[in-house]
Amino acid sequence: MANAATCQLYSVNYIQKEEDVMHCLRDRPDSRYVWTNLQLLEYPGFLSYQTPNTWLKHMATGPVSLKFTAAIWWIWRWRNIVLGDKTWKARDMIRQVNLMVEDMALLSTIDSCAANNRSKIK
Repeated sequence: MANAATCQLYSVNYIQKEEDVMHCLRDRPDSRYVWTNLQLLEYPGFLSYQTPNTWLKHMATGPVSLKFTAAIWWIWRWRNIVLGDKTWKARDMIRQVNLMVEDMALLSTIDSCAANNRSKIK
């Protein structure tokens, strides 16, 4: 994050919001839009954790961990792209998250099949 303590992307009624990890990844309006469209905003515990460590640990170790970690990566990437004066829409982020989850699930299946084949060879 930048040295500035305020979010460089958003202000509400001209009042700057503090830019911390939770703001960037979860609470900023575009991040909320992504979480809502990925149907993770209502996941138990999603909004209840107030520190990054507990929130990340809770979400990254549960049944939605694949989608959650892909979304974290793309939200952070989006933030850095936009700070570089490039335009990118939140719907592009959602599409990229879904593609990444599909790829990771496919790789997991391929890896599982390869492991089964190795065990049959022995």
